[in-house]
This record gives sequence, structure tokens and C-alpha cells, in this order.
Amino acid sequence: MRALLLILGCGALGACELAESTRGPSGGWSSHPARPPVSAAAVARVVLSDSTDLGRETEALGIVDAHELQGHHDEALRELREEGAALGAEAVIGVEFHHDEGKGRPSHLSGLAVRYRKLLRDDPYDVLETIDIPTSMERQEEAMDELRRRAGLLHADLIIGISYEHGEGDGPVHLRGRAIRYRSGGTPGGAP
Repeated sequence: MRALLLILGCGALGACELAESTRGPSGGWSSHPARPPVSAAAVARVVLSDSTDLGRETEALGIVDAHELQGHHDEALRELREEGAALGAEAVIGVEFHHDEGKGRPSHLSGLAVRYRKLLRDDPYDVLETIDIPTSMERQEEAMDELRRRAGLLHADLIIGISYEHGEGDGPVHLRGRAIRYRSGGTPGGAP
């Protein structure tokens, strides 16, 4: 069985991961899964960008998000960095701010944790399918797993151009990626 690697192509959008909601240190809402502690230095190295194109090929590591009460924007940005650092990310891209108009309701920032890594070979490939996973905010982590599972059923070598459409209000969110197979066979890095 071959391992699938997720990468972002230019123009891909960010994403957000949700787990059980808990109260954060600032009194806001934190919605990330418990992750191992990371050093302050590792957190400080994580770059946050609203752009989805950093000019380098990246590997998608996971979806991160933070919920904080209005007025706690800095804490939410710190949470995004912490979540990214816990995943081994060098950047969180496609950072989006979702402001909730309700009083006392949390605001929400989201992005896709990535590290710089060249995975796409120069070999020709075929796009097997553009996979679209509609889901709810509460099931976004499962959507990443489903994206991998469906690409695996296609015997894909790689998922490229991962994008995330957050949606508004109670509407569905969409996680998308293009499953590809190299014409020469094998997995990224050259080993069949």
C-alpha cells in the first residue's frame, strides 16, 4: 500500500481543523485538539500569511483554527502558531478571519499548516479526479482523512492543489484536492 502525501499548489486555499470546543486562556473559545507542548522558539518561527502562495512548494500538514472572543485577536494568532508548531509547520497559510456578529460569540481564525517541501516530481502525471469533500466545521479533521481515503481508492500517488472553502454561517465547508498518478508509476521521491 502506498502512502499518500498532501501538497499545496499555487493558489490553494487554507483550511481549519475543529475538535471539541473549550474555553481558552483569554476566556475565548479554543477548538483545537490537545497537542504536545512546543517551545516558544518553535512557535515564534511559524509564519502566518493570508496568502496561499509563499513562492515555494509546500506540504500540507493539517488544518488549524482558533476561536477567541472579540478583542482577543492576538491570542487567536498565537493559537494558530502554536497549533502549526505542534504539527511541525513552518507556516500557516491562507489565514482567514471569520467575525461573528453575535455578542459574546467567538471570532474565528483558520489556516492550513504547511512545511516547505518539494514533493511534486517533474514527471508527467494524470489528474485522476478532483475530490470535493463537503463537511461541517465540526468534522473538518475527518474531511482531511476522507480526502486521503478517497485518493487511496483511486491509487493516487499524490494529492495536489489542496483548497478549503470555509463557507458562511451554517453552510457546508468544502475541502478539495486533485488526486494524481504519475505516468511512470511510483511515489514521490522516485521509489515505485
